[in-house]
Amino acid sequence: LPSEYIEIEKNHSIRQKTTGIREGRNSITGKVKFINKDTINPISLVPGTRIQTEEGYIYRTMERVNLEAGGEQEVNVFADKNDSKYILSDLNTKFKIPGLIGTQWEDKIEVRLIEPIISDSEVKFVSIDDINNGKIALEKQLQEIIKQELKLKYAHYIFPEELGIFDSKIVNISHKIGQQADEIILTGSASLKTMGVKESSLKNFLKDMISKQNLRKDLNFKIINLKIDSLRMNNFYLKNKELNVSLKGEIEVKADLNPNNLITEIAGQETANVKQIIQRYDQVEKAELTLWPFWLSKLPVDISKINVKIR
Repeated sequence: LPSEYIEIEKNHSIRQKTTGIREGRNSITGKVKFINKDTINPISLVPGTRIQTEEGYIYRTMERVNLEAGGEQEVNVFADKNDSKYILSDLNTKFKIPGLIGTQWEDKIEVRLIEPIISDSEVKFVSIDDINNGKIALEKQLQEIIKQELKLKYAHYIFPEELGIFDSKIVNISHKIGQQADEIILTGSASLKTMGVKESSLKNFLKDMISKQNLRKDLNFKIINLKIDSLRMNNFYLKNKELNVSLKGEIEVKADLNPNNLITEIAGQETANVKQIIQRYDQVEKAELTLWPFWLSKLPVDISKINVKIR
């Protein structure tokens, strides 16, 4: 079956809540937002990057910061010291990044407080289950995203029940096992390589194939409707763009009789012979012959004087 090679690639990120809990030492944590005001260049900051208030209090990031050009990211931070002076509730608080002072980025990266920095007696950390569950959830979501893309972009195509070759990989995990965090961010990419056929092309292909088979068997009928219920992929050949499939469906046909062919056969025939000729047509259930004048025993040779009505 002639088919079309289709490949779809997608990237996606998810947030996974952490489940590990251990007793803390009244650690002081909160959340800030990093904003990249440079609309041309991206920047990446390692976990543990320092941010500083005007009063000189130092906090550190718990995860990597990846800022696209003009992008922003929310990041968990913790205080350098377990001192009540480090507790912040003013959401107007802004920070400097000591490591960027004196560089081109000094005034291009803005850091704002978006959640109060407070003390917590319990600390959440990343467990191996969090990583594994995040990977499973990410792969499922990537599969659904690709299926939706296939459905929207190729709405009038038919695909095998087993779609094809699906491949996924984890590109980045924001935290490692044991690191302190309320949630982790997993980023992955996936691709699907498959073969698809336009529904109209497939139906025309099948109709043509059935019609040719009918000619070989000397059968005559018209295909009224063709419905495909299922399509199972046996093998597909990416190089040749060919798909080998098994089909299941319904075909509605109607007996086809060409009046001109019949007229040509019965023209000039004796009325007794007309019956024998018509009986050779399997698709004819009943026939009625009317002659005028009624005493004629032979049909006219002039085919224009013969009229055939099919019901």
